[in-house]
Amino acid sequence: MAKSIDNVFNLVLLDELVGNSVVLAISMYYVIMNLEISEIATSGAFTFFGTIALVILFGYCLIGDQLVQQCISVQEAYYQCNWYEMPLGCRKCLLIYYQNFHGVFVDAAYHDQKDLDRAAEVLSWNKRLMSMLGLWPFKPNTLIFSINFSYFSFLMILEYLDLLLFTGDLEHVIMNLTENMAFSQIFVRMSMLRLYNAQIGEVITEAMKDFDRTSYKTAEEVKTVMTYNTRSKVFVKLLMTFVALTASSYYLTPIIIILGSGGLPEIPISENVTQIIYLLPYRFHLFYAVESMRTYTITYALQMPFVFVSGFGQSAADCIMVTLVFHICGQMSVLALRINNIDTEVCDCKGEVRHVVRMHIRLLRMGQIIGKAFSVTLLAHLVGATSLVCILGYQILTIILPFLLILYAHCTVGENLLTESAKVCQAFYDCHWYNMSKTNARMIILCMARSQKPLCLTAGKFTIFCLSTLTDGNLTAQRIFSIGGIWPFERSYVRFAIYILHYAFYLVMAYVNFYDVFGNLELMVMNLVETVAYSITFPLVCLIRCSDLLKLVIDVIRKDMVEHKFENIEEERIYYNYNFISKVFSYGSIVGMFITVVSLYFRPLVYILTNQVSARNSTESFMLPYRVHPFLDTSNTHAYILMYLYLFPLIYISVCHMAAICLLVILVFHICGELSILSYRIRHVGEYSQAAVADRIRSFVRMHLKIIW
Repeated sequence: MAKSIDNVFNLVLLDELVGNSVVLAISMYYVIMNLEISEIATSGAFTFFGTIALVILFGYCLIGDQLVQQCISVQEAYYQCNWYEMPLGCRKCLLIYYQNFHGVFVDAAYHDQKDLDRAAEVLSWNKRLMSMLGLWPFKPNTLIFSINFSYFSFLMILEYLDLLLFTGDLEHVIMNLTENMAFSQIFVRMSMLRLYNAQIGEVITEAMKDFDRTSYKTAEEVKTVMTYNTRSKVFVKLLMTFVALTASSYYLTPIIIILGSGGLPEIPISENVTQIIYLLPYRFHLFYAVESMRTYTITYALQMPFVFVSGFGQSAADCIMVTLVFHICGQMSVLALRINNIDTEVCDCKGEVRHVVRMHIRLLRMGQIIGKAFSVTLLAHLVGATSLVCILGYQILTIILPFLLILYAHCTVGENLLTESAKVCQAFYDCHWYNMSKTNARMIILCMARSQKPLCLTAGKFTIFCLSTLTDGNLTAQRIFSIGGIWPFERSYVRFAIYILHYAFYLVMAYVNFYDVFGNLELMVMNLVETVAYSITFPLVCLIRCSDLLKLVIDVIRKDMVEHKFENIEEERIYYNYNFISKVFSYGSIVGMFITVVSLYFRPLVYILTNQVSARNSTESFMLPYRVHPFLDTSNTHAYILMYLYLFPLIYISVCHMAAICLLVILVFHICGELSILSYRIRHVGEYSQAAVADRIRSFVRMHLKIIW
């Protein structure tokens, strides 16, 4: 099953990884570029897009990680099942299967001084970062630090001054705080690095002593240190890359907007007069007016050093802290190994104990210095990050809350109607009708029969509106795919042909629109975030519709779910734990996707309502929910309505995408549950008699073969 699923979905997963990464990146870019209150509806829709892409990537990583963990669990179970006490035939059988996984446990377990020298490179990276600010403890440069810190402090004052001058403008305050919180954290980082420069230098000196092969007794100790060193290297590389991309893209945002629009933006002041808007990268208060290109260019250039100072200030503090903390963690792990390896059978182990105590004291001192040096930095980060989350959460809640309140109101009245109808039905049952006259009893019985169907509010006559509607994800993959004739066991060529033709024509219109707006960066981004997301759905749907191998796997797993024979309560608990996780992911992701695409579809209507745009006085009312080339004159009301309705099935297409992902999650988690049960049975094979062990081993082999085919 596992190999078949991999063969079916390997290219799809590659497509999903690339596509969702692009969607996530573009969505985040668009939201960051359009945080204005006037664009809040559009930003909210794209926020949902990015969230769904992130959830999809998380789902893939989760099922992959679970599959790897259960495979390792089975390997360990084979190794620990006391196979050496079994009959010869059983031992041969187990060793053959274990040999396939033997490479997992093979390790050279050898490291020389060159490996430790390469590990020490992470300190040289930190040296370069801190030297740019004049803060490297072994070669501090007061002049460089003073210039950088004074420049940064002056611009921070201008940032706070801008905040004070526009306290009455909520939109401006939110945009200022988004920058201000991040820059304030950098200010604290640089200050603490300077204040505790000597103490950090002491810790670095101690850490450099540990990159000597003679400091370690066994290869296992070196391996432990190298593991934590690798983690610190990965973090430093990722952080430096992220900070460089973020700082540079933020600084270049106005230039990108200017290039995309073909010039500086203008706003109309009167009927024939327009004013040029000189966009600057940061919200610093200026004591002079920027009214010419020369002044604008000089001001823009003067803010360029801020990119480097803020970038180095952010990454230097975080990188050195993570490097030193991971180093201490590695040394703590080595200390734990040495404590466990103390030979207590020797009469005098005083030397080993003294060495362990000295090493512990040394590490405690290093940890206390790090904790003291970065405590204020971490406090500032906690406050700043929490504030930023609150600001972004406020913007998202302003979009979601009204819709949730309306949905809750509908569900509440529907729930009350159901409850009172049920009470009436129960009252008919409890009214001693059997003691009444025949005529009255007949009428009561008729009322009973009618009350079996309670009064309720329905959504399109297919689901009841009640409080459970808010939480139950009652759309399964089978029902969703059956609508479009995609489900492998209920293939409908007519429905699938209609579905795929509609889908293909949409993609044509979307890519034609991309060709039309090519050169306008903002419109290209808005097109791509939709088109890429829908493009990766196309091969996924075709695969589910046409793959006979997938149909076979689904059939086998479906039979397993129906005919599953658990040997005890523990196996049932193990399996249903994975089943529950897959259900929660499926229900949550499908509902989330539905909310996302519905909000995107009704975005033009929300825009009209929030901006009070009249359809007869503005062309904004003829904006379509998706970026397509309509091939029709949508300025005509009838053509616009027709085109708007034509795009409605894209909601179903989006839900199909998430349903396909949920199908993969369900299949993989079923395999994880089977692997976990197999591992459990192997670990408890010793509870059976010698006569029954051979049969148990055969059943293990058959079960293992069934899982991995």
